[in-house]
Amino acid sequence: MSLMSKIRTVFSPKAQYDAASLPVRRKVSWGYSNASASSATSPYLPNLNARARAAVRNDPWADKALTSMVSNLIGTGITPRPATKDEALRTQLIELWDDWACECDASSVLDVYGLQALVARAWYESGEVFIRFRQRYAHEMTVPLQLQIIESDQVSMLNRDLGNGFFVRSGIEYNPIGQRVAYWIYPMHPGDYLTTTASKGYEPVRVPAGEILHVFKPLRPGQDRGVTIYAQVLSRLESLNKFDDAVLFRQELANMFVAFVRQNPDIAPVMELEDGSTVSAADIAEETMLKPGATRMLEPGEDVQFSTPPDAGNNYPDFVRQQLMALAAGIGIPYEVISGDYSRVNDRTMRVILNDYRRQLEADQWQIMIAQFLKPLRKAFIDAAILAGHIDVSKRDDALKTHWSPQAFSYIQPVQDVQANIEAVHAGFKSRAEVIRERGYDISEVDAERLADKNAPIAK
Repeated sequence: MSLMSKIRTVFSPKAQYDAASLPVRRKVSWGYSNASASSATSPYLPNLNARARAAVRNDPWADKALTSMVSNLIGTGITPRPATKDEALRTQLIELWDDWACECDASSVLDVYGLQALVARAWYESGEVFIRFRQRYAHEMTVPLQLQIIESDQVSMLNRDLGNGFFVRSGIEYNPIGQRVAYWIYPMHPGDYLTTTASKGYEPVRVPAGEILHVFKPLRPGQDRGVTIYAQVLSRLESLNKFDDAVLFRQELANMFVAFVRQNPDIAPVMELEDGSTVSAADIAEETMLKPGATRMLEPGEDVQFSTPPDAGNNYPDFVRQQLMALAAGIGIPYEVISGDYSRVNDRTMRVILNDYRRQLEADQWQIMIAQFLKPLRKAFIDAAILAGHIDVSKRDDALKTHWSPQAFSYIQPVQDVQANIEAVHAGFKSRAEVIRERGYDISEVDAERLADKNAPIAK
């Protein structure tokens, strides 16, 4: 350190936080950056996404985590329940939605609830997903609207100053006050190598923001694009796979019955046969291979030495468990759920674990899936139904009132959980409608079915 550097160090103000002080010798490799949210994420997203998808394709732990999170977040689907008091409008909205749900996919593969699962999977795996509204002709569909799911790679990473305060950052165009006004999207996926026309030759096309929904979880203010849930664990996954593969290969070797014949140097390596000819040890190597049930007599001066490869070690299960715990923590899923190992928990601790996990999933349901995807979708659906003449425009505000009902989580202890709901309703802490809505049902439909059951003749 130079003299001036020492003087500056002595007279510079001391950091009030140890973590903010200048790195000492054992922290000299501690890297940090003051980059903005976009600068810290967007340049690295293509590599992160490619590696995350490769992990899901090839790693059972990564695939299990993704499948579990999607199935718990979406289940059979998050269902809209009209909140209008106009019974005729309510019935009409339910019928329109049910008809439209089966024909809403622009690729004609999934229904609206399958699209929810696809959106959730793409969001978790790639950190984000885009949905484009596709307007159709009224004579083609009941409600002339379809959805096109766009993978994150198809939205460019373009950065450009457009002048007059407008600019494009990470493929998203902003106006001078920071509002999103457009997305710059490739006509085809850049990685689609199976088409006759090379998609890499296309330039991104400007699509107005009103046609696009962007589903992602912002982790910092000003963040443009989403980050995969595997960002923190990809390196650990790769290292764990290499370690596990090395142990597996070592165990394969340990299970082989390998023998090495050690010859006495005083005995000639060439053997003379009865007919006077000679043969070397290499010539009879195949004949000396051990076979199941065989007995081999050795020549004088020879002995056999067996290989003794090391075993997996007693700490192998604990090491793998610790790595999976870190993996689960990085992704945001309980270790027991990703591993299927419930040997160290009881029903009480499992309830605590699942309640914490479900609280996280509920936040994702309401703050991401419903807020960023389903509410704007419902608005577009109502507007398309109005344009098609199914709903009077004067009833638009009433038609937009919607209760969203995610599929309920299974009871951990059915008898106790149901009894708790009954006592909560009797005590006035909950309404019966709220309990039914939490289970993913509509109280009007439940009451209608109960009435039908009550009036049904009793079979003799």
